[in-house]
Amino acid sequence: MDCLANIKFLDAFDQPINGLVHQLWVGSSLISDYVTPESGESVWIKP
Repeated sequence: MDCLANIKFLDAFDQPINGLVHQLWVGSSLISDYVTPESGESVWIKP
């Protein structure tokens, strides 16, 4: 999968956040609309 970034969402104990529902925007462009996977470790952002 082509991507610009692989972002890891971690809690205060440096553990992956499982099932995080989120949207990431750059200006008015939605670049990620996702729920983190069971591992909670990463989100792919497409160009």
